[in-house]
Amino acid sequence: MAGGDLPGVSSTTRSALANMTREAGELRNEAVDIATRVNEGTNISTVAWTGYQPPPDIVSWDTPSDDLAQAGAPKLTSFLQNLDAASHNPDHTTALFGHSYGSLVSGIALQDGASSAVDNAVMYGSPGFQASSTAQLGMTDDNFFVMTTPNDHISNYIGEAAPLHGWESNPNEIISDLDSAVPRYRFPHLQTDAGLTPIPDYEYKTGASGHSEYGGDAGERMTGYNLATILLDRPDLSVAKTPIS
Repeated sequence: MAGGDLPGVSSTTRSALANMTREAGELRNEAVDIATRVNEGTNISTVAWTGYQPPPDIVSWDTPSDDLAQAGAPKLTSFLQNLDAASHNPDHTTALFGHSYGSLVSGIALQDGASSAVDNAVMYGSPGFQASSTAQLGMTDDNFFVMTTPNDHISNYIGEAAPLHGWESNPNEIISDLDSAVPRYRFPHLQTDAGLTPIPDYEYKTGASGHSEYGGDAGERMTGYNLATILLDRPDLSVAKTPIS
């Protein structure tokens, strides 16, 4: 099992790269812990992929544009397809995690062919990923997920303006099925708040806050737990979020 984490704005600084590497290691440790508890294999790797040029900061003119994302997406697609081809394990799985502007790059890449090499994906802190359905991304509601903390101003406010940027639907849009009055997210969401996991005797997880806590302290936070379950190709163990949860 392999997981690739794609960063967003200002992620090329030395401190940002160090944080990404640390978080990738913490995520792997959490995945190994879960795998051991549920009798899954522990041949797990995580990669912090920095093969594209992100916007330098949140106020950059490049940030509300998809130019850098369009330039980076083919590189991501190539990386994922090469990773898939290089595996000698026919049962291997690959998970793609896109944070912030990295989710925009990921969404474009998935539509351009990367979905053939990706088994599961989570976009978090996303301002939009140029899609209005999981099918448009080459994915399904069973293997594509979104995480948004209640006070993530990037995802909640810029995401709401995604249609104005030409980035298709708001990643946090709430809709109702024609045959049901029950509201749901357009894209399946995973929990970011504190709570319990469905694994017996597993510890309580704390909540994440803001735009930058999703990947940190993976062994402590609900977001880290959820990412680890998707990395393991076990979305059945993840904690879902609904508009009324």
